[in-house]
Amino acid sequence: MTESQRDSSSVYRINKFEVQASGRDEFVDLLESTHAVIRVQQGFVRDVIVERKSDADQVSFVALIELAEAGAIERVRLAIAQHDTAVGLDRQKVASRLGIKFASWVLAA
Repeated sequence: MTESQRDSSSVYRINKFEVQASGRDEFVDLLESTHAVIRVQQGFVRDVIVERKSDADQVSFVALIELAEAGAIERVRLAIAQHDTAVGLDRQKVASRLGIKFASWVLAA
């Protein structure tokens, strides 16, 4: 049995980020704290974060998050929003300040 056959109900969120190299460390801290929230949510299966230096001024990140079922997407979204409120985080302001470009996709297995 292939992995895709075994996990046929899984959903995958793929996030792609382009970050100014000068903001890399702050962005990594934010990404890690966000994934710490995601990892404890019901339905979380696994995640992978990869980094690649695009050029002297840019760093690229791709984060793959596997969730057991589609309902977990909303639970994760709400948990992140609650976390952001609790710590006073405004992601749009951070993204603007660090020059973050973002794209995401949700795919089903």
